[in-house]
Amino acid sequence: MKAIFFLIIPILILSSCGNNSKTKDDISKMSISEISILLKTDSTNAQLYQIRAERFYKLNQLDSALADYKIAVKYDGNQLDWLTKLSDLYLFKGQSEKARQTLDEALKLNPNNTETLLKMGMLYLLIEDHLKSFEYINQALSIDPNMEKAYFYKSMNYIEVGDTTRAIDELLKAVEKNPEYIDAYIQLGLFSDAINDTIARVYYKNAIKIDSTNAFAHYDLALHYQHQEEFNKAIRQYLYLTEHIDSTFSTAYHNIGYIYLIYSDDLDTAISYFNKAIEIDYNYAEAYANKAYALELQKKYKASYVEYQTAIKLNPDLSIALKGAKRVAKQLNLKLDNN
Repeated sequence: MKAIFFLIIPILILSSCGNNSKTKDDISKMSISEISILLKTDSTNAQLYQIRAERFYKLNQLDSALADYKIAVKYDGNQLDWLTKLSDLYLFKGQSEKARQTLDEALKLNPNNTETLLKMGMLYLLIEDHLKSFEYINQALSIDPNMEKAYFYKSMNYIEVGDTTRAIDELLKAVEKNPEYIDAYIQLGLFSDAINDTIARVYYKNAIKIDSTNAFAHYDLALHYQHQEEFNKAIRQYLYLTEHIDSTFSTAYHNIGYIYLIYSDDLDTAISYFNKAIEIDYNYAEAYANKAYALELQKKYKASYVEYQTAIKLNPDLSIALKGAKRVAKQLNLKLDNN
């Protein structure tokens, strides 16, 4: 089954807590260095640390953001938003136990906060404690039965424990609660593809109707057409993705090349698309291997061998490259012997 496209770690959002909105507005216009100067004379001001933490986060300086949020919570541990964001940062840094402890503190402030309960459920899903994950997600749903994300992550738990039927049921509940839930439609499409059910295209198209710029929805629809051997539709969809949404989507170029390689005799076109994929991603081992195979079919054995060797350097366990290199090496040895 194709990899599941979902994020366990939630995206941090800016909070709007504070004691004096005018003061916070003034501070929000300050640079990190200006806030740091204020902290020299007001070193226990939790709000200053929290605002500076958000500055650091926007700059992707996660260590500094984490350090400031820890201090902010130390001086004011009654801010639910701060605690949940601190837990997010711990997860970003791979410190799941500290994230769990922080969410525990948040739940002490408000045991019925559904977002915090869901975050806890997501955390336990991440560390593969599915019973605990179910427990917290179900608790969130008992408070808010319309929480579509809870059904989605409950589905992810069922996927992990191998219960596909219940996983699909939960996804259907998610889109029932929110008919514009793109991730749920994509996941339903992936499940349908896994059992070769053409209803998958309906789910992908629903996702595209909601967000026509969603690259994954377009890619999955193209891949669905490819698996169904509707190659013209697949190529059109891949090209639409690369021309109108994401010109750096290297897998789309690779897959077009693969279609020309396997299902037509247009090897030059196949090679041109593999080259495009490689130009975007120099570490794309499969693209090198398939380019090598196309060159092998053209009897360009020396060039083919070079590409196979590149693929093997990038992925020493890539079987198609290892087998191809052996085939081509034999061809080269025969030619050398004949000389």
